[in-house]
Amino acid sequence: MLSPLNIFLVRHGEAAARWHEAPDPGLSRTGEQQAQTVLNALGRYAPMRIITSPLRRAQETAAPLAAQWGVPVEVDPRFREVPGPRDLGARPAWIAALMQAEWPHLDASVQTWRATLWSALCASTEPGVIFTHFMVINAVVSAVQGTSHVVAFEPDYCSVTWLKSTAGGVTLHALGRARTSVVL
Repeated sequence: MLSPLNIFLVRHGEAAARWHEAPDPGLSRTGEQQAQTVLNALGRYAPMRIITSPLRRAQETAAPLAAQWGVPVEVDPRFREVPGPRDLGARPAWIAALMQAEWPHLDASVQTWRATLWSALCASTEPGVIFTHFMVINAVVSAVQGTSHVVAFEPDYCSVTWLKSTAGGVTLHALGRARTSVVL
């Protein structure tokens, strides 16, 4: 049985468009199939709180598990993807540079984003599943592991990373499946 403060971070399924092609794509057909795999990974557990990023791909990935458990999906903007350029054409170069960077060298907006999501995670008082994004999972994993590298882990689509939250802080119980997909 799970302790009361287990937190699962789930990367969304494959999107219908790449990050630089559309600001908020839903899931592709493959992504919809991937979302069903989350049922195999987490469906056997007692229903827990489901939180999702406000982006469609995360919400659509959460839908099958929420339906199976009969629980509502809570949208929380603190678990949104890293804030990037609004100009879609500028995104590939920006994300490529970000993925090679270290957290202390990033601009204030990214630092604030990371601090906000970390605070939200640390404030968790009940078990839950958070459907989110590649960079969110990296922000958390790098913080837990104490590394300054932005990319500490490359979670695949619908990968489930298991954290434990206690009064002493958040610890990593198990990394999810590493990616075989392309982020951009």
